[in-house]
Amino acid sequence: MRSCCFGFNSKQERALFRELIKVNGVGPKLALAILSGMSAQQFVTAVEKEEIASLVKLPGVGQKDG
Repeated sequence: MRSCCFGFNSKQERALFRELIKVNGVGPKLALAILSGMSAQQFVTAVEKEEIASLVKLPGVGQKDG
């Protein structure tokens, strides 16, 4: 197992990262990509308002084919 360190701009960003990596199929790489694509507050708002169009623009986010 590799150990990595991550830095965050705010406690909210770190808390969201920790919640994201608890989601099945979301690892640290995808969680960081999500946080790179929009702020933690923007992500939370997009999820709350079910703004699918905004969310699927994030790298690695979208429907799986199959």
